[in-house]
Amino acid sequence: MLARNSWRRALSTAAAAEISRGATRRWPRRVGRFLLGTTVVGGAVYVVDRQYQASAIARSIRTLSMGLIVSLDYKLNFNVENVEGIDALHARSAERLYDCITKNGGLYIKLGQAIGLQAAMLPPPYRRAFANIFDQAPTVPYSEVEQIFAKEFNGMSPDDLFDSFDRTPIASASIAQVHRARLNGQEVAVKVQKMAIAKQIEWDLWCYRVLLKMADWWFEMPIAFLSSYISEQITHETDFEREARNSTRAAKDFATDPWLAARVYVPKVNWDRTSRRVMTAEWIGDAHRLNDGEAIVRRGFNTKSIMDTVISALSAQTFVFGFVHCDPHPGNILIRPHPADKTKPQVVLIDHGLYVELPDKFRREYAELWRSIFVGDIRAVERTAKLWGIDPGSGDLFASSILLRPHRLKPKPRKPSEGKDGEEEKQLTPEEYKALMFQQQEAMKKRVKTFLQNEELIPRELIFIGRVQRMLQGNNQVLGSPSNRVNLTAKWSAIGCRVSLPPVSSIFTLGPKPLLSGIFELIVFRLSLSLIDLAFRFTRLQQWWRGQSSRRGSGFEDLLDRQVRDMARHQLGVDMDDESLDVLIQS
Repeated sequence: MLARNSWRRALSTAAAAEISRGATRRWPRRVGRFLLGTTVVGGAVYVVDRQYQASAIARSIRTLSMGLIVSLDYKLNFNVENVEGIDALHARSAERLYDCITKNGGLYIKLGQAIGLQAAMLPPPYRRAFANIFDQAPTVPYSEVEQIFAKEFNGMSPDDLFDSFDRTPIASASIAQVHRARLNGQEVAVKVQKMAIAKQIEWDLWCYRVLLKMADWWFEMPIAFLSSYISEQITHETDFEREARNSTRAAKDFATDPWLAARVYVPKVNWDRTSRRVMTAEWIGDAHRLNDGEAIVRRGFNTKSIMDTVISALSAQTFVFGFVHCDPHPGNILIRPHPADKTKPQVVLIDHGLYVELPDKFRREYAELWRSIFVGDIRAVERTAKLWGIDPGSGDLFASSILLRPHRLKPKPRKPSEGKDGEEEKQLTPEEYKALMFQQQEAMKKRVKTFLQNEELIPRELIFIGRVQRMLQGNNQVLGSPSNRVNLTAKWSAIGCRVSLPPVSSIFTLGPKPLLSGIFELIVFRLSLSLIDLAFRFTRLQQWWRGQSSRRGSGFEDLLDRQVRDMARHQLGVDMDDESLDVLIQS
């Protein structure tokens, strides 16, 4: 009996060993088959993605991987125990983000440029990394241009549609490139969308929204609510028929104002050669970019007259027409001799892809906000702030962000221990300074969350209107601040308020008290403008005395810029420097 049991145990052990050996032999085969299958499927997806989807999937994986790595890096290493390593953290994160954007190209360049324009609010490594992002727009071969034309114009090529068509583009941006051509004996500019954009856009914007949500979740910064609106506006830029309609409408708006009609020009669109991905417009020759100050002066043109016209054109669009060109960087503003009088300049606005239509309610509120700031109507400013979901207690910061100049609605409270000029700032060691900057960046997040009390109420249009004002400020600075931007904008806001009022305003329609109140506010408004104008003229006199009237860095806008930086440093903990403006000017 015992022998029989031993024999059975031996058989069971041998069988178990055999089964184990079989499983051991099968395991590598299964792993091998899995790896082989994964490789085959991955290779097939890669080929299909590259050939038919313009690498949209690969670009999305690269983006999400970068976002996850950067998020984890900040979550693990941005803390008070790692004060010494925070600069390095910013540097490697900025490099990862920049590498991802430049490798992906396409719409990512436009998103990178948006980061570059807001680099003033980011740590210095981001400013340095994105300083040259505006140059990252390679061209595509002529064969792609032919394919676009064939799809858009029923198989026809550029040679079929134009008298002549230059194969080499004269300019290239993130979405399209521009070719010079001749049509019916006239020179035209032909804007051709890059083929990959249509395949990549949905993936790219999805990744953009995911990244903003990750930042919102990881860092508790209320920014994800902007993603849908910004994505929608970027999508509009890829529709060239929409751009053509924007251009035509802008020309009609300017024509309604005699002063602007004589000074601002929008190139005419050729609708027969325009489609969703191709746009043909009048060629503008013998023109200079707005930031080419030396060439403009050599032509004998007055830079003040030019900047007054540019600021007035964008202000009229903001406060009166309610239809705003939101990409007024120097490359999109050309200066040429006026066709009717070669001795005078004419401002030409091009690239009308990014426009924002302002709801009439928002346009009136925004115009009224400017007026309220200048007449010192604290209640009106705080009422607008609350209406827009912004902390009413942040009135000074709110007003300053609108004007892009320091503005205090109430006198600054003075600490009992402060002397006349306040306490002298303590000299900090490098370690103490870094620890202070960490504390300020942490406090900034809390202030931003407090400032943006109700994100659902914040007008999305403010994003782009603020961008326009910052670009106008930068354009003015690069020419030496010849124009009083704040006063000009304020005057157009008053026009916008007047347009919003009933046609007849008198003692009979308003009553004596509101009418007298309006007259008093008008006096205060004009007095405020006069005081700002006096400061502006004094700065211009200083520039002239020092021989710096056309130099950047010595004008009124530069003085305001430095004051805004001081306010940002003390109230938000944001340390801005001159590199911030350099990024804007290069755009």
